[in-house]
Amino acid sequence: MTDMTNNVTVSRARTMTRFVFGDGETIAGTLYGTIVVLAVLAAGGKALEDHLWRLALLVDTTVLVLWMAHVYAHGLAESLRASRRLDVAELRTVAGGSWRCPSSRSRRR
Repeated sequence: MTDMTNNVTVSRARTMTRFVFGDGETIAGTLYGTIVVLAVLAAGGKALEDHLWRLALLVDTTVLVLWMAHVYAHGLAESLRASRRLDVAELRTVAGGSWRCPSSRSRRR
């Protein structure tokens, strides 16, 4: 392997490690998403043990709804702070900053 190939491999490994385990900037969302997923599994696991696809759908829907509420709340707070409506780019920034919560649900299956 060349040095460039090694650098790319190391970079991908670090990116994947950050995605799976979070880092200092994203650990809150990773932890919160994990707690939500585990709570839904604990609440619905026994009732849906014969219908795992329904349990997976319940987890995904719950995480998505809570994430949307989180983005809305932060977007509203930013809008009030700025005394104007947020534009699309600003709303994307708010949403992107909290993406760890829903992305953690895919790692827990």
